[in-house]
Amino acid sequence: MPKVSEARSARLAAEKNEWQGAELTQEEKNLVERLDKHRKDRGISLNQLGKRLGCSKSTIASLLGGKYKHKPGKSNGIYQAARNYLILEEGRASADDVFIETLTSKMILEDIEYAIQACRIVALVGASGIGKSFSIREHIKRNTSSHQYIRVVGNIKTTPKSLFVEIANQMDSLAYGETSKIFNTLVLMFRKNPRVIFIDEANQVGYETLDLVRSLWDQIAQPVILIGTEKLITTLRKRGRPAGDLEQLWRRIDLIRVLPGLQQAELDRIVKSRLGQVDNETLAKIAEKAGKFPNVSIARVNQLLRRSEEIARINKTDVSPAVVEKAASLTVR
Repeated sequence: MPKVSEARSARLAAEKNEWQGAELTQEEKNLVERLDKHRKDRGISLNQLGKRLGCSKSTIASLLGGKYKHKPGKSNGIYQAARNYLILEEGRASADDVFIETLTSKMILEDIEYAIQACRIVALVGASGIGKSFSIREHIKRNTSSHQYIRVVGNIKTTPKSLFVEIANQMDSLAYGETSKIFNTLVLMFRKNPRVIFIDEANQVGYETLDLVRSLWDQIAQPVILIGTEKLITTLRKRGRPAGDLEQLWRRIDLIRVLPGLQQAELDRIVKSRLGQVDNETLAKIAEKAGKFPNVSIARVNQLLRRSEEIARINKTDVSPAVVEKAASLTVR
């Protein structure tokens, strides 16, 4: 009987080990770390990342939390999907995300530093595409050793609960229950482990959610940076006066910066940093196709330059006004 019992125990132990899955290789651990950093830097939710990788939010949470293990000898599709996704995303970043300081980016970096030092709420507003999100990523890249960050990208479907769940996820905690319960949990987490909070596209977030961000700040007194278009000011002020629902938030915002956008000389520097020396006619054509100053989209400029480079390479020629014209016709506005 003892021998039978030992054999059965060994079998159960083997089944348990197989169910728990194989230990991750070092390459897989590094891959998970890169994926988690990419998600946090870009403010991508677990649900959004799951859709991009073709799996569920819970699977992504397990993967990034170090709890996902594949069975020995079984297909390891999620890791391959993550590899392919990062190859595309990091390749795109290396092509376009060359940071060049502009007046707008300088203001953003200085105001973020002020918010961090003073532990205040600041709002940075300006037209879409002028480099707000890009500057945030640059700040995070420069300061990852000295600060920890939460970056959430808002949208019209963002609710108080979904916002707080995403913040909890970025603090490596899965949040469940009522909004008030998650709120209280976050307060304790922030007091134990302070973070800088970025809420990008804040102009798309509703009144109730913005006011609960204010309530969270009241409890934790950590830096909060709201980023959005000038619609955010309209939401906060409501025709020139504080909106009743957001009056307390309005009073706590220490700084509202209306960003100037891209200037002609700055566009010239961006173009030359990528293409080298180009003639004035080509510069003028790029400026014409990039949009109206000061609301020129840096994202569109990079897209236009990339497409111009591709066309010039295929035709074995230099980037010229004609090439830029062709690139603009193929570039999504």
